[in-house]
Amino acid sequence: MPIPNFSDVMEREILLCKLWQDQNILKEEDLRTVSGVSIRVLHPGVYHQHAGPDFSGAKLEIDGVLFCGDVEMHIRASDWLRHHHDRDSAYNAVILHVVADYDCEVCTQSGRPLATLIFPHLELYERYQDQFQMASIPPCDYRLAALPDEVRLQWYSQLLLARLTLRSDFIDEARAHCELDWEEAFYRSMARSLGLQINGDPMQQLASQTPLKYLYKVRDARDVLEAILHGQSGLLPDVAAGATTDEYSQQLATEYAYHAQRFSLTPLVRSYWKFLRLRPTSFPSIRISQLAGLLAQGEHLFSQVIEASSLRDLYALFRVSAHPYWDSHYKFAQSSKSNSPKQLGKTTLQVLLLNSALPFRFAFARAQGDEKLREETLQFYQEALADDNAIIRSFVEHGVACRNAYESQALLELYKNYCERGRCYLCPAWTNSGQRC
Repeated sequence: MPIPNFSDVMEREILLCKLWQDQNILKEEDLRTVSGVSIRVLHPGVYHQHAGPDFSGAKLEIDGVLFCGDVEMHIRASDWLRHHHDRDSAYNAVILHVVADYDCEVCTQSGRPLATLIFPHLELYERYQDQFQMASIPPCDYRLAALPDEVRLQWYSQLLLARLTLRSDFIDEARAHCELDWEEAFYRSMARSLGLQINGDPMQQLASQTPLKYLYKVRDARDVLEAILHGQSGLLPDVAAGATTDEYSQQLATEYAYHAQRFSLTPLVRSYWKFLRLRPTSFPSIRISQLAGLLAQGEHLFSQVIEASSLRDLYALFRVSAHPYWDSHYKFAQSSKSNSPKQLGKTTLQVLLLNSALPFRFAFARAQGDEKLREETLQFYQEALADDNAIIRSFVEHGVACRNAYESQALLELYKNYCERGRCYLCPAWTNSGQRC
């Protein structure tokens, strides 16, 4: 896991702002200016990150006198000069300068010397940074698990909604490039999910180069769907080049040649696909056949996903098998020792559900303003099994509850946008656990 670089001044200033905002850690007896004058915080101000002082609308008693105005935070007092605030009238309303290192006295553009506070409890910086030297996930060790249940569950809710909102934005962007809107965007997403991490990119590229409108024309003929998708993958044996073939692959090659000319299709390059370190049941040839099986179920698969009234119904939509040819093959014209149907397994069904079906349902509910569908989809997350990967297992090993997909997806969002980026000061485990780093 990458260790955040806290030499970055901006990140350190954001941390300082967060600590100022969390007034629970500040004791009144600690609040004195560098000249020894007492400070009482009635309101720390409203934090923002746009141009101008860090906090506006603060109310402070400085030496018993009430002041209303702005508060500016810096790592070093001299940063005031480095940022040219001494020449900027926008900073004339600053009533307190809060710094980690007092290295000089500064004044506003109007010439008024600034009251300056050296932030107390600077050991928080060191302890906060030290936790990132650990290789564990989460870097705060057991503090997330120590949160009260109601606080943690509320945090999970915010994290999952943030994750689904961002995914909805991506889906909306993808739809803008899809001729058949929701149906085609979902088809591409489904293809990517079937490819898992290793072949996700080529599977998505395969779907992008094989428009759904053409596949709809032949959806009632499973063998033709197989021919077009396998032909587009570039994995069909090239007889002209002397490749070994058999009756089925030759049949697909002949069928593909006709439809490639009919629809002006261009196949992918064979080398785009990866087979190394894959279980044979996850080989691209098997996944492409399973994609054909999904498409063969009907013209409006996405509509069926939206109309599903239970999680069981959703799973049922995706329980398909590869073509019977693949019962005894993993690659074209190469028989295997095993002979069994290549049905989508539990792990892949879970990936399809969490990476495609549920995010698309949520995005569709948002786009349509359908609150019932939105709540139903969130309920499906609570009913679905939790993700099982190294990140989730590490959270669980540190005592963090993870009972379903609702919670595991929230934890993945927490790791990606908070733990990994060193933004723990924005997490309740930092501010609400009752234990300070």
